[in-house]
Amino acid sequence: MDVKEKLENNNEFVKSKMIDDAYLSFSFMALISVILITFRAFEIGFTLSYFIQLPISLGVLITYSNRNKLSTNHKTYILIIALILILISGLYNFGFLASTKHYLILLPVISSFMLSPKSTVKVFIVLLLIYSGFGLAYIKGWLTLNINPNELVVKPSTWLVDIFVIAGSSWIILRIVRQYYLDLNNQYDTIAKINEDLSDKEEKQRVLFESMNEAVFLLENDIVIDCNAEAKKLFGQKINKELISNIFPRMQSSGRETHLIWNEKINEIKQGIKPAFTLNLITNQDKEAICDIGLNQLELKHHTYIQVIIRDITLRKKREDELRQYRIELEKRSIELQLINEDLKKSNEQLQDKNLDLENTLDILNKAKVQLVESEKMASIGILTAGVAHEINNPLNFIKTGLYGIESIIEDDELTDSTAIKQEIKSIASKMGIGVDKVAEIVKSLNHFSRNNQLEFQKCSLNKILSNCLSILNHEYKNKVAIKQTFLKNNIELFGNESKLHQVFLNLILNSIQSIETTGEIEINSKLHQNEAIITITDTGKGIPEAFKNKIFDPFFTTKPAGKGTGLGLSIVMQIIKDHHGDITFASAEGKGTIVTLILPTAQTANARKD
Repeated sequence: MDVKEKLENNNEFVKSKMIDDAYLSFSFMALISVILITFRAFEIGFTLSYFIQLPISLGVLITYSNRNKLSTNHKTYILIIALILILISGLYNFGFLASTKHYLILLPVISSFMLSPKSTVKVFIVLLLIYSGFGLAYIKGWLTLNINPNELVVKPSTWLVDIFVIAGSSWIILRIVRQYYLDLNNQYDTIAKINEDLSDKEEKQRVLFESMNEAVFLLENDIVIDCNAEAKKLFGQKINKELISNIFPRMQSSGRETHLIWNEKINEIKQGIKPAFTLNLITNQDKEAICDIGLNQLELKHHTYIQVIIRDITLRKKREDELRQYRIELEKRSIELQLINEDLKKSNEQLQDKNLDLENTLDILNKAKVQLVESEKMASIGILTAGVAHEINNPLNFIKTGLYGIESIIEDDELTDSTAIKQEIKSIASKMGIGVDKVAEIVKSLNHFSRNNQLEFQKCSLNKILSNCLSILNHEYKNKVAIKQTFLKNNIELFGNESKLHQVFLNLILNSIQSIETTGEIEINSKLHQNEAIITITDTGKGIPEAFKNKIFDPFFTTKPAGKGTGLGLSIVMQIIKDHHGDITFASAEGKGTIVTLILPTAQTANARKD
């Protein structure tokens, strides 16, 4: 319910209450009047006014007892008509001496509280016409008094009736004025409460207005009257009195001029339509933003305003476009998948007929998978073979040279001194022994590497494993890389598969060697920490590019040229380290080198686990 309705309802209540008070007062006066005019009738005789005023008074009493069944307007008009009839009857019998002439003053006063000003004037004019008409009738002699005024003046009842009418009329006026004053105070309190409610409501509306996530403008004749915080945030200094002057680009992406679209929408809202549309607008950063715009016409305090609600949907549009494009791609992929699915169904039908062949093929693939995993080891064996061939070649040359020297001594006729011969042969034999020892050492190292005890874990020497690997790779780093070994004096005993650990360190050291393009240095360091062996291999090679760091352990990933690597080396190294309950990490900077850190359990740790 709005303020106007509340005030109207309150006025209607006040008016109804005043009518009921007037009814009560006149009912009381009617009761007393009936008694008084009856006594007066016995004194001066029963006149026409008595027979008119008596039923009217009784009628007022009856209608008062049934007032709840009558509307406010009905009660008002009944009361006014009753008083006018009483006035007429009094003027008819007593002329200007009639006590009812006081109603000429009472009726307009009552009417002013109960009727509109226009209706009150009409009542007053009717009363003047009635009084003037009776005055003219008595002046012209059309009407005459049936009683002697001198006799009427000396009768007590005459004065009593007049006193009662004057007092009653005055009391009624005072009562109605007092009631009106009280009701006016109530009305004031009501208005004050309404104003308080309106202020509270206005404050809430302002908070709601300012807290909206959309930019909101209030326009009157295209002039900005007000805007919220979000509007200032979105458009900033571009807001001025004319909304469209700064934030509207001249043309839209559709090719239409912005002001033409705006005028069309303003015309729509004047026709009772609430348009919602999308425009490109210029934000406070001089960037075009896609915005949803809603227009609404408001009536506030007899003024017509247009409410403009703007929401920036640039990001949402971008996401919608991306989703639309993604949906198109999905539809394309779906069609492709349907085609592939159809091909797969056909292939499946063919494969069902060749189930036995498929099983055989799967067996072959499984074997190929095992062979592929082992191929990296075979690659390592190739390196071993090349190293062994290179390293054995020198001691064999020693042996060949010795044999050739012995043959020369035997065939030399000039050498007759047995002592000289023995000394020469002893020297040659010594050199041959060095070559044989070298071959034995290489073969021993190769034997450690080539053992096929895949499931056998035992104690093994870390220093020996590293020394064997360096011996085998000697031809790879000789004259190119300086190897710096910092091993513990007390040998570290690992618990693991010696052959596989050889494969790990051979792979890692070889990678470090191959990362050094010209010359450089590799440092191998080992230490103990809490019954775990920590081995670091540091090189000064070219390092690992940032883009490849997350892929170095992926199977088949390699940065080497085609034919130079399988891409399984580090993947197998990782698997072997996991099998040994160890860990491996890489720290590398491109162009600065790489540090590989391995953590392996010692034999002591393995014994603790068993316990």
